[in-house]
Amino acid sequence: KWNKNCRTFFNIPDNFIIIGDSGGFQNMTQEAKLNPIEVLRWQEANCQIGLTFDLPIFKDDDIQRKREKQIATVDNAYNALNNRQNPNLKLYAVVLGHSNEEQKFILDEYKRKGDLNKFDGFAIGGLVPISGDINLLTNVLISFVENIKEYKKPIHFFGLSGINIIPIILYLKKKYDIQITFDSSSYGGGAIRKEYWIDNGSMDINFGNDSPTTISKLHCTCPICSVCTLVDFKAACSISGGLIALHNLYMTIQYVNELSCLIEDESLYLNYIKKFCKSEVLTQIEKINYIIKDVLPKGIYKY
Repeated sequence: KWNKNCRTFFNIPDNFIIIGDSGGFQNMTQEAKLNPIEVLRWQEANCQIGLTFDLPIFKDDDIQRKREKQIATVDNAYNALNNRQNPNLKLYAVVLGHSNEEQKFILDEYKRKGDLNKFDGFAIGGLVPISGDINLLTNVLISFVENIKEYKKPIHFFGLSGINIIPIILYLKKKYDIQITFDSSSYGGGAIRKEYWIDNGSMDINFGNDSPTTISKLHCTCPICSVCTLVDFKAACSISGGLIALHNLYMTIQYVNELSCLIEDESLYLNYIKKFCKSEVLTQIEKINYIIKDVLPKGIYKY
């Protein structure tokens, strides 16, 4: 089943870019027992971009455990690079580290064992366990961008989205003039909990049986809501959850598109953040600007 061609099965166009997940998080949290080479073969059959198989670090891992995971992640990355059979698959080397020092350790390990320039891009993992701490998360993202900017290659952030995180990601993209992608499964809560997002999740309507809503119509005109009724969303079946998840995904895409337009005018962008995001988001923006003008450790210490 690993080599099954998902593009054919789901009728996905050739020009639609698919980024293949590393499988590392599922392997460690769901005991998926994935094989790095099997993951690589699936990526080669289905994706344009593959993220190398990692061993995600967690907040409560001690230094020794983190380093063991980092070393294994480096070995997996070079294993994928050396066993790639499809030259059209771009491989992104995964970096792990919740501090600048931890990131430098794994990057030094990459340099010691091979040539980082042979990878087509880089990805930063281990972010989900710290996603609730916006200050620490921003420190990790800035450190990552600063540490790999010399390679001038695209980067990917694992498992990030939300009304307060996306503005920071797009600001980093703008300021460092670097191609950044990110992924998240948050919208899938619609399929699990039947939470229908309003304003990209700033609030939600619950269509579950435990808290039925009494509204009579929906305000949204997205491609899903424009052809569905309240009855469709309230239906007690898996299809209704899927419809809600697609609506939520569309809300996220619209939010990214909206911010991508506003960021061309920085004052407009900052005013938007001030009005609709948590106040600490502006502090993180200030930190990014300070670090760009100064040195990384001093900027992180100041903020």
